[in-house]
Amino acid sequence: MHDQQDNPTAKIGYWIDVANGKDISGSLTVSRDSAAESSVNVIAFSDLEWNLTYVNDSFLELWGYTDEKEVFGKPVASFWQTEEKVYEIANAVSANGSWRGQLVAKTRDGSPKDIQLSATMIAGQNGKSVCMMGTLIYVNECRRLEKTLRAREAALEARTTELEEVNSTLRVLLTKRRMDKIEHAKQVTLNVKELVIPCLENLKQNLSDHKQISSLSMLESSINDIVSPFAHELSLRFASLTATELRIAHFVKHGKTSKEMAVLFNVSERTIESHRQKIRLKIGIKNNKANLRSQLMSIQEC
Repeated sequence: MHDQQDNPTAKIGYWIDVANGKDISGSLTVSRDSAAESSVNVIAFSDLEWNLTYVNDSFLELWGYTDEKEVFGKPVASFWQTEEKVYEIANAVSANGSWRGQLVAKTRDGSPKDIQLSATMIAGQNGKSVCMMGTLIYVNECRRLEKTLRAREAALEARTTELEEVNSTLRVLLTKRRMDKIEHAKQVTLNVKELVIPCLENLKQNLSDHKQISSLSMLESSINDIVSPFAHELSLRFASLTATELRIAHFVKHGKTSKEMAVLFNVSERTIESHRQKIRLKIGIKNNKANLRSQLMSIQEC
Protein backbone atom coordinates (compact mmCIF):
# COMPACT_ATOMS: atom_id res chain seq x y z
CA MET A 1 0.00 0.00 0.00
CA HIS A 2 1.20 3.53 -0.77
CA ASP A 3 0.35 7.05 0.34
CA GLN A 4 -0.50 10.01 -1.90
CA GLN A 5 3.21 10.62 -2.58
CA ASP A 6 3.53 6.95 -3.65
CA ASN A 7 5.65 6.16 -0.59
CA PRO A 8 5.17 2.57 0.68
CA THR A 9 3.19 2.45 3.94
CA ALA A 10 2.24 -1.22 4.38
CA LYS A 11 2.32 -4.68 2.78
CA ILE A 12 -0.79 -6.84 2.53
CA GLY A 13 -0.83 -10.41 1.32
CA TYR A 14 -3.76 -12.71 0.45
CA TRP A 15 -3.64 -16.42 -0.26
CA ILE A 16 -6.65 -18.17 -1.78
CA ASP A 17 -6.81 -21.88 -2.64
CA VAL A 18 -8.12 -22.07 -6.20
CA ALA A 19 -7.52 -25.78 -6.77
CA ASN A 20 -11.15 -26.68 -6.12
CA GLY A 21 -12.65 -23.27 -6.77
CA LYS A 22 -13.35 -23.39 -10.50
CA ASP A 23 -16.62 -23.96 -12.21
CA ILE A 24 -17.06 -25.72 -15.55
CA SER A 25 -16.15 -22.59 -17.50
CA GLY A 26 -12.83 -22.31 -15.68
CA SER A 27 -13.62 -19.04 -13.90
CA LEU A 28 -12.76 -18.63 -10.22
CA THR A 29 -15.50 -18.87 -7.61
CA VAL A 30 -15.21 -17.81 -3.97
CA SER A 31 -17.51 -19.22 -1.29
CA ARG A 32 -19.00 -17.14 1.55
CA ASP A 33 -17.11 -19.18 4.15
CA SER A 34 -13.67 -18.41 2.67
CA ALA A 35 -10.88 -16.59 4.51
CA ALA A 36 -11.57 -13.48 2.41
CA GLU A 37 -15.01 -13.22 3.97
CA SER A 38 -13.64 -12.54 7.46
CA SER A 39 -11.01 -10.06 6.33
CA VAL A 40 -11.22 -6.55 7.81
CA ASN A 41 -9.94 -5.24 4.49
CA VAL A 42 -12.24 -4.83 1.51
CA ILE A 43 -11.99 -7.64 -1.06
CA ALA A 44 -13.89 -8.01 -4.35
CA PHE A 45 -13.74 -10.28 -7.39
CA SER A 46 -15.02 -9.63 -10.89
CA ASP A 47 -15.21 -11.65 -14.06
CA LEU A 48 -13.26 -10.75 -17.18
CA GLU A 49 -16.10 -8.43 -18.20
CA TRP A 50 -15.51 -6.49 -14.99
CA ASN A 51 -18.81 -7.40 -13.39
CA LEU A 52 -18.76 -8.20 -9.66
CA THR A 53 -18.90 -11.91 -8.82
CA TYR A 54 -17.95 -11.73 -5.13
CA VAL A 55 -17.55 -9.14 -2.36
CA ASN A 56 -16.88 -9.64 1.34
CA ASP A 57 -18.74 -8.05 4.22
CA SER A 58 -16.19 -5.23 4.47
CA PHE A 59 -17.05 -4.22 0.91
CA LEU A 60 -20.77 -4.14 1.71
CA GLU A 61 -20.17 -2.08 4.82
CA LEU A 62 -17.94 0.43 3.04
CA TRP A 63 -20.38 1.01 0.17
CA GLY A 64 -23.47 0.93 2.38
CA TYR A 65 -25.10 -2.33 1.25
CA THR A 66 -26.51 -5.11 3.41
CA ASP A 67 -26.73 -8.03 1.00
CA GLU A 68 -24.24 -9.21 -1.60
CA LYS A 69 -27.12 -9.92 -4.00
CA GLU A 70 -27.54 -6.14 -4.31
CA VAL A 71 -24.12 -5.82 -5.99
CA PHE A 72 -23.51 -9.16 -7.73
CA GLY A 73 -23.39 -8.81 -11.52
CA LYS A 74 -23.09 -5.03 -11.45
CA PRO A 75 -20.26 -3.37 -13.41
CA VAL A 76 -17.26 -2.47 -11.28
CA ALA A 77 -17.25 1.01 -12.83
CA SER A 78 -20.65 1.79 -11.31
CA PHE A 79 -19.13 1.84 -7.82
CA TRP A 80 -16.72 4.69 -8.60
CA GLN A 81 -17.27 8.38 -9.30
CA THR A 82 -15.18 8.41 -12.50
CA GLU A 83 -16.12 5.46 -14.69
CA GLU A 84 -13.65 6.44 -17.40
CA LYS A 85 -10.80 6.05 -14.92
CA VAL A 86 -12.04 2.56 -14.05
CA TYR A 87 -11.88 1.49 -17.69
CA GLU A 88 -8.33 2.84 -17.91
CA ILE A 89 -7.48 0.72 -14.87
CA ALA A 90 -9.13 -2.32 -16.46
CA ASN A 91 -6.98 -1.92 -19.56
CA ALA A 92 -3.85 -1.52 -17.40
CA VAL A 93 -4.65 -4.67 -15.42
CA SER A 94 -5.32 -6.62 -18.61
CA ALA A 95 -2.04 -5.43 -20.13
CA ASN A 96 0.25 -5.53 -17.07
CA GLY A 97 -1.46 -7.95 -14.72
CA SER A 98 -1.93 -5.41 -11.91
CA TRP A 99 -2.59 -1.79 -11.00
CA ARG A 100 -2.23 0.23 -7.82
CA GLY A 101 -3.48 3.72 -6.96
CA GLN A 102 -6.23 5.85 -5.43
CA LEU A 103 -9.83 6.35 -6.56
CA VAL A 104 -12.92 8.05 -5.21
CA ALA A 105 -15.68 5.57 -4.41
CA LYS A 106 -19.38 6.31 -5.04
CA THR A 107 -21.23 4.84 -2.07
CA ARG A 108 -24.89 3.91 -1.99
CA ASP A 109 -25.90 7.21 -0.38
CA GLY A 110 -23.76 9.20 -2.82
CA SER A 111 -21.05 10.24 -0.33
CA PRO A 112 -17.49 10.09 -1.72
CA LYS A 113 -14.75 8.06 -0.07
CA ASP A 114 -11.05 8.02 -0.96
CA ILE A 115 -9.99 4.44 -1.60
CA GLN A 116 -6.59 2.87 -2.19
CA LEU A 117 -7.04 0.07 -4.74
CA SER A 118 -4.75 -2.79 -5.64
CA ALA A 119 -6.16 -4.71 -8.64
CA THR A 120 -4.62 -8.02 -9.77
CA MET A 121 -5.48 -10.38 -12.61
CA ILE A 122 -5.89 -14.00 -11.46
CA ALA A 123 -4.67 -16.69 -13.86
CA GLY A 124 -5.77 -20.30 -14.01
CA GLN A 125 -3.64 -23.44 -14.28
CA ASN A 126 -3.36 -23.00 -18.02
CA GLY A 127 -1.96 -19.49 -17.50
CA LYS A 128 -5.03 -17.77 -18.88
CA SER A 129 -6.75 -15.02 -16.93
CA VAL A 130 -9.91 -16.17 -15.20
CA CYS A 131 -10.92 -13.16 -13.06
CA MET A 132 -9.77 -9.99 -11.36
CA MET A 133 -9.26 -9.51 -7.61
CA GLY A 134 -9.29 -6.10 -5.94
CA THR A 135 -8.14 -5.27 -2.42
CA LEU A 136 -9.16 -1.88 -1.08
CA ILE A 137 -8.40 0.30 1.92
CA TYR A 138 -10.40 3.32 3.06
CA VAL A 139 -7.76 6.06 2.84
CA ASN A 140 -9.57 8.39 5.25
CA GLU A 141 -9.38 5.72 7.93
CA CYS A 142 -5.66 5.28 7.27
CA ARG A 143 -5.19 9.03 7.49
CA ARG A 144 -7.16 9.10 10.74
CA LEU A 145 -4.97 6.36 12.19
CA GLU A 146 -1.83 8.10 10.96
CA LYS A 147 -3.04 11.39 12.46
CA THR A 148 -3.75 9.64 15.76
CA LEU A 149 -0.33 8.01 15.67
CA ARG A 150 1.39 11.34 14.95
CA ALA A 151 -0.56 12.96 17.78
CA ARG A 152 0.52 10.23 20.17
CA GLU A 153 4.12 10.51 19.02
CA ALA A 154 3.99 14.28 19.51
CA ALA A 155 2.50 13.82 22.98
CA LEU A 156 5.18 11.27 23.83
CA GLU A 157 7.92 13.59 22.58
CA ALA A 158 6.45 16.47 24.60
CA ARG A 159 6.27 14.24 27.68
CA THR A 160 9.87 13.14 27.15
CA THR A 161 10.97 16.77 26.86
CA GLU A 162 9.01 17.62 29.99
CA LEU A 163 10.63 14.78 31.93
CA GLU A 164 14.08 15.86 30.76
CA GLU A 165 13.37 19.39 31.95
CA VAL A 166 12.13 18.06 35.31
CA ASN A 167 15.25 15.91 35.67
CA SER A 168 17.44 18.88 34.82
CA THR A 169 15.62 21.00 37.41
CA LEU A 170 16.00 18.27 40.03
CA ARG A 171 19.73 18.02 39.34
CA VAL A 172 20.06 21.78 39.78
CA LEU A 173 18.05 21.67 43.02
CA LEU A 174 20.09 18.75 44.38
CA THR A 175 23.33 20.53 43.55
CA LYS A 176 22.07 23.68 45.25
CA ARG A 177 20.96 21.66 48.28
CA ARG A 178 24.44 20.15 48.60
CA MET A 179 26.03 23.56 48.29
CA ASP A 180 23.62 25.02 50.86
CA LYS A 181 24.38 22.15 53.22
CA ILE A 182 28.13 22.71 52.90
CA GLU A 183 27.69 26.45 53.39
CA HIS A 184 25.50 25.88 56.45
CA ALA A 185 28.08 23.51 57.95
CA LYS A 186 30.82 26.08 57.38
CA GLN A 187 28.73 28.78 59.04
CA VAL A 188 28.00 26.61 62.09
CA THR A 189 31.67 25.70 62.42
CA LEU A 190 32.69 29.35 62.14
CA ASN A 191 30.16 30.41 64.78
CA VAL A 192 31.32 27.71 67.19
CA LYS A 193 34.97 28.59 66.74
CA GLU A 194 34.43 32.34 67.02
CA LEU A 195 31.69 32.45 69.66
CA VAL A 196 31.56 29.24 71.72
CA ILE A 197 35.16 28.09 71.95
CA PRO A 198 36.49 31.49 73.14
CA CYS A 199 33.92 31.44 75.96
CA LEU A 200 35.05 27.99 77.03
CA GLU A 201 38.69 29.05 76.96
CA ASN A 202 37.83 32.07 79.06
CA LEU A 203 36.04 29.86 81.59
CA LYS A 204 39.01 27.52 81.87
CA GLN A 205 41.35 30.42 82.57
CA ASN A 206 39.14 31.58 85.42
CA LEU A 207 38.73 28.16 87.05
CA SER A 208 41.13 26.67 89.57
CA ASP A 209 39.40 23.34 90.18
CA HIS A 210 41.17 20.63 88.20
CA LYS A 211 38.03 18.56 87.63
CA GLN A 212 36.07 21.54 86.40
CA ILE A 213 38.84 22.38 83.96
CA SER A 214 38.85 18.75 82.74
CA SER A 215 35.08 18.84 82.30
CA LEU A 216 35.31 22.02 80.28
CA SER A 217 38.02 20.48 78.14
CA MET A 218 35.80 17.45 77.55
CA LEU A 219 32.92 19.78 76.62
CA GLU A 220 35.16 21.68 74.24
CA SER A 221 36.30 18.44 72.65
CA SER A 222 32.73 17.22 72.22
CA ILE A 223 31.69 20.47 70.59
CA ASN A 224 34.64 20.26 68.23
CA ASP A 225 33.63 16.70 67.38
CA ILE A 226 30.12 17.87 66.50
CA VAL A 227 31.17 20.68 64.19
CA SER A 228 34.20 18.98 62.70
CA PRO A 229 33.75 16.57 59.77
CA PHE A 230 36.88 14.71 60.88
CA ALA A 231 34.98 12.32 63.15
CA HIS A 232 32.40 11.63 60.46
CA GLU A 233 35.07 11.01 57.82
CA LEU A 234 37.01 8.76 60.20
CA SER A 235 33.90 6.72 61.07
CA LEU A 236 33.10 6.24 57.38
CA ARG A 237 36.58 5.04 56.50
CA PHE A 238 37.10 2.96 59.65
CA ALA A 239 33.67 1.76 60.71
CA SER A 240 35.11 -0.59 63.36
CA LEU A 241 36.26 2.31 65.57
CA THR A 242 34.25 2.68 68.76
CA ALA A 243 32.88 6.01 70.00
CA THR A 244 35.66 6.25 72.61
CA GLU A 245 38.32 5.46 70.00
CA LEU A 246 36.91 8.13 67.71
CA ARG A 247 37.19 10.72 70.46
CA ILE A 248 40.75 9.65 71.34
CA ALA A 249 41.67 9.80 67.65
CA HIS A 250 40.34 13.36 67.60
CA PHE A 251 42.54 14.35 70.57
CA VAL A 252 45.60 12.62 69.05
CA LYS A 253 45.04 14.55 65.80
CA HIS A 254 45.04 17.79 67.80
CA GLY A 255 48.29 16.95 69.59
CA LYS A 256 47.00 15.81 73.01
CA THR A 257 49.33 13.45 74.88
CA SER A 258 48.23 10.21 76.53
CA LYS A 259 48.73 11.82 79.94
CA GLU A 260 46.51 14.78 79.04
CA MET A 261 43.83 12.50 77.66
CA ALA A 262 43.95 10.30 80.78
CA VAL A 263 43.03 13.34 82.85
CA LEU A 264 40.26 14.35 80.46
CA PHE A 265 38.75 10.88 80.36
CA ASN A 266 39.39 10.21 84.05
CA VAL A 267 41.18 6.94 83.25
CA SER A 268 44.73 5.67 83.55
CA GLU A 269 47.39 6.58 81.03
CA ARG A 270 47.77 2.86 80.32
CA THR A 271 44.11 2.69 79.24
CA ILE A 272 44.68 5.52 76.79
CA GLU A 273 47.73 3.73 75.39
CA SER A 274 45.64 0.59 74.95
CA HIS A 275 43.08 2.59 72.97
CA ARG A 276 45.81 4.11 70.83
CA GLN A 277 47.12 0.63 69.97
CA LYS A 278 43.63 -0.50 68.97
CA ILE A 279 43.27 2.56 66.76
CA ARG A 280 46.61 1.76 65.08
CA LEU A 281 45.45 -1.82 64.52
CA LYS A 282 42.10 -0.80 63.01
CA ILE A 283 43.53 1.79 60.63
CA GLY A 284 46.29 -0.61 59.53
CA ILE A 285 49.52 0.79 60.99
CA LYS A 286 50.09 -1.53 63.97
CA ASN A 287 53.22 -3.24 62.65
CA ASN A 288 55.01 -0.23 61.18
CA LYS A 289 56.61 2.87 62.57
CA ALA A 290 54.11 5.31 61.08
CA ASN A 291 53.19 8.16 63.36
CA LEU A 292 49.55 7.89 64.51
CA ARG A 293 48.99 11.64 64.54
CA SER A 294 50.47 12.05 61.05
CA GLN A 295 48.24 9.26 59.78
CA LEU A 296 45.16 10.90 61.27
CA MET A 297 46.22 14.31 59.93
CA SER A 298 46.23 12.83 56.44
CA ILE A 299 42.46 12.40 56.69
CA GLN A 300 41.51 15.77 55.23
CA GLU A 301 38.56 17.68 56.57
CA CYS A 302 35.87 18.55 54.07
